[in-house]
Amino acid sequence: MQTPENLSDDTEYYNDLIHTNSLVVVVKATIHIEQEVIKLIHSIVYDADAFDRIDLTYLQRIQFAMALGLEPRFLRPLKALGEIRNKFAHVLRHDLNKNDVDGFYNAFDPQDKQVIQNTYARVRKSTVAKIRKPAKIADLMPLDRFALCVTTLRGALIAAQRLTHSPR
Repeated sequence: MQTPENLSDDTEYYNDLIHTNSLVVVVKATIHIEQEVIKLIHSIVYDADAFDRIDLTYLQRIQFAMALGLEPRFLRPLKALGEIRNKFAHVLRHDLNKNDVDGFYNAFDPQDKQVIQNTYARVRKSTVAKIRKPAKIADLMPLDRFALCVTTLRGALIAAQRLTHSPR
């Protein structure tokens, strides 16, 4: 169920993806994904405030979510996203490249790759955006492919949150 808070989160998320600067998009998308992982953890743990006082890295939060029951198929794309973000944080570069996005896409489970493919097929048929949409996802600009993949990952995390039941 969409709440005003969810709609606000969605609006902020999509606004962050429309930048043309790869650094901005990658860093902000990763922050959004990490926030979804934290929300998932909060929905499971007994004391979310106690969890928040633990100083965990992105990877440790992912591992914690896995220990709490997040499906193992999400580990590889979550780690791949963190690796892309780390390249921007530790290597002086300005553009997301095809190899980054290929690695990210390839980290997805076949089931999730199909979701990405189906989503893109619907986007291609849409008349909302009057821009050229290549027939194959692989022909999209790296930033557009990245946005499609990260949005699929975010959707899966939100769905996982809905499947959990808070012990409170």
